Amino acid sequence: IPPETKVESAAPVQNYYLPEETKELPCPKGMANIENKYCIDQYEASIIDKNTGEDASPHYIPSQEGVCDAEWQYNAFKDKEIDQLIIPQLLIEGQPLSMPPRGAEQSSSFQPKAVSLPGKIPASYVNKIIAEQACVNAGKRLCTRKEWYKACVWPNGPSPYLNEKGEEIFPETYPYGLTYNKGKCNLGLQTNRWPPGLLGRKNNQEMLDPRISALLGKDGLTMKRENNAFPECANGYAVYNMLGNVHEIVSDIRTAVRFPKERVTFVGSHYARSGTESCAEATKDHGDFYTDYSVGFRCCKDVRE
Repeated sequence: IPPETKVESAAPVQNYYLPEETKELPCPKGMANIENKYCIDQYEASIIDKNTGEDASPHYIPSQEGVCDAEWQYNAFKDKEIDQLIIPQLLIEGQPLSMPPRGAEQSSSFQPKAVSLPGKIPASYVNKIIAEQACVNAGKRLCTRKEWYKACVWPNGPSPYLNEKGEEIFPETYPYGLTYNKGKCNLGLQTNRWPPGLLGRKNNQEMLDPRISALLGKDGLTMKRENNAFPECANGYAVYNMLGNVHEIVSDIRTAVRFPKERVTFVGSHYARSGTESCAEATKDHGDFYTDYSVGFRCCKDVRE
């Protein structure tokens, strides 16, 4: 990681992409209009129950379907102990050791619906199946990687291109400019602080412990922050926190070479990464049902005719 640099004041975000929801305007409230081509959520998604409008917890799997659902997750970890040797340090830091409060996801009739509202802790423990369902229930869809990338860079930012091998290249750049600036986004701030390790969790299944996504960072604040907590992590499209905070699922898939199964694409990196990932970052190693404490999403939508 490069030496910490002074964070310069960001240019004022132009809000001309923030229309009120009317029949005449191309994008609903809470979505940004990307050059009249498509709409994208301004904020990382939080989830409500489609049937009741009640908030789901951002710390549990927002589903009552499948093998690893919200009920399984709660029961699997509510009695799972933390190593006694770790607890003294956790108490010194004021870490939350009890299970987070549950939300609408505990209802047997729960159906996830994505919402884009500022001031919310974004959903995590989301897999691609859940993200697709939540977007559809909101009248939206998952973004493609190209759509997501375009919204991540500034309006005059670079575009993907094909190299000599025919491979699609996404140039490295950031919402606020070409050069990485530590502190503008919720990324690279928790060096050597791997959240599952704080609780002594080790393997993929143990990373589903709902307490992980509520853990505190070095500054005493939650590592996973509100979806508008880093206002300089934005650009002229008024889309926030596309880098860091939570990984975001997009619709792109690839077929793995070694094991011919479809792999999901996560973009934007997440709060526990210590690197300098840009809008070009993509993780492509997991299947449709994979999730952990760091995985969230946002939705897109075609513009109104």
